[in-house]
Amino acid sequence: MVADHKDYSAILDVLRANPRGMSVTQIAEAIGMNRISVARYLDVLRTSGQVDMEPYGQAKVYYLSQRVPISAMLNFSSDMVVVLSKEQRIIEANTNFTRIFNLPRDKILDKPIQNVLHPITPDLSIQKKIDSALEGEEVVEEIRVLKDHEELFFRMKIVPTAFTDGSPGITILLEDITEQKRSVDALIESETKFRMLFNNANDSIILHALDDEGHPDGFLEVNDVACRNLGYSREELLAMTVEEINAPESLDQLPAIFERLFSKGHATFEEVQIRKDGSAIPVETSSHLFELNQKLVVISISRDITERKEMQKREREAFRQIEKNLEQFLTLTNHIRNPLSVIVAYEDMLPSEASEKILEQARIINDILTQLDCGWLESVEVRDFLKRRFQLYEETQES
Repeated sequence: MVADHKDYSAILDVLRANPRGMSVTQIAEAIGMNRISVARYLDVLRTSGQVDMEPYGQAKVYYLSQRVPISAMLNFSSDMVVVLSKEQRIIEANTNFTRIFNLPRDKILDKPIQNVLHPITPDLSIQKKIDSALEGEEVVEEIRVLKDHEELFFRMKIVPTAFTDGSPGITILLEDITEQKRSVDALIESETKFRMLFNNANDSIILHALDDEGHPDGFLEVNDVACRNLGYSREELLAMTVEEINAPESLDQLPAIFERLFSKGHATFEEVQIRKDGSAIPVETSSHLFELNQKLVVISISRDITERKEMQKREREAFRQIEKNLEQFLTLTNHIRNPLSVIVAYEDMLPSEASEKILEQARIINDILTQLDCGWLESVEVRDFLKRRFQLYEETQES
């Protein structure tokens, strides 16, 4: 029988609709397939971790696995990642999360997230943010956490998540922005520290004023990196405005950025700046609104992300190759099974000894193909994880 990924999907769909479990016979009747084929597909799905089985007397009941099959992928993230069930209990956490809070992984599993993560940010309710995410809203918030009498800052992203069995959950990603926050605070607290950090920072820093209507006005200060990256002298930049160093597409997003600045006091975004020679430079900018000499001003820290953009381009190309390989992978196993079925069909025309040897080799080949099917399913899971986590699918479609 030729393996078809649609058959696997049909089995998973019927199990998803029957969370209490089903027998092989019930599944076969529900999807219109013979019991032998269903049993073989269920073995593959159990091996790949998507289906679990429990014996009830002489019967075997199959149901969707509650496990998250991508847990090993979490440690590839530079962020701190924790996955919650719909009851808001921790079901998975990556190494970075356990390390930053000095908590062994086995001590936090199945614990309510509120027992582990204790933000001290005023007016921030983790519970409200999680409730919003469970309703389908993606939440991004800055939080402060006290660890061993040390104040740490994180950019928290709460993302609604769907598990293999279709149940809802939550993924929380924490990006450590402690150093960035401390740098900004130091710039504001002291003129001496401001000058020292300002001109020795690795990123471009520009301080600009706002006019009476809250629109960006002329530059008040720029650091050496900004001059070097943009190709202007300090005097030239201090005679310019935000509009003069940004590409047209970046200027279009300014109203939305300033709306966030005035509502939250900070905004992080990507933009394209234009050098003096006309060349473009993609940057990630973090802007903060504060009061200086009784006037509102904005400090913007911009990091050159040219290499990151190039890496993302290579990631998209690699992802397209993965998609192509998966398609070829499935086609190859099907092409092998078809002639194998023909060989087995003719074995009874041979002497019994030769017939038995042919059947034995056919069984070995079929076992290998079954392992390939399992590998294909695991690869599909990894691909789907990459789509959700890194949004590679949308970028691939756009390119």
